[in-house]
Amino acid sequence: MKSISSILKGKSSISEFVYAGNSLFTLLNTKTGSRFTYRFKKGRRDNVWCVSVLTSPANFSYIGVSIFDENKKEYVYIHAKKSKVTLKAQSALTINWFISALNHDSIPENVEVWHNGRCGKCGRALTVPESIEVGLGPTCRGTV
Repeated sequence: MKSISSILKGKSSISEFVYAGNSLFTLLNTKTGSRFTYRFKKGRRDNVWCVSVLTSPANFSYIGVSIFDENKKEYVYIHAKKSKVTLKAQSALTINWFISALNHDSIPENVEVWHNGRCGKCGRALTVPESIEVGLGPTCRGTV
């Protein structure tokens, strides 16, 4: 079955999908046409997500982690020192900006967040229109 990708809309839907545990999404700037595809995978510890960026058609490169900062009550990005992608690379700058914009509900209209048609938690293909809309299957949505 072919997966159906979709644009995620609204802070709560985007945040719920991104931090579901196994999300794959693309950020598209409709003004410039630039885009980056990221994978957020739940780490072994609570409130830690491993962040990777698509660097070639079939390869993701680990770039850092996103954690929930209990003091600030928001998610933050921490770039990995041993990452092959530098902190000044556009993909690293973009994910840092995106996490901050998501925290403050300030994602501009020209930035689209696309999921790949698979559940952001378990990775199964989404088939129900409501599930495609939010990027999470009905079972997983209740556990995120």
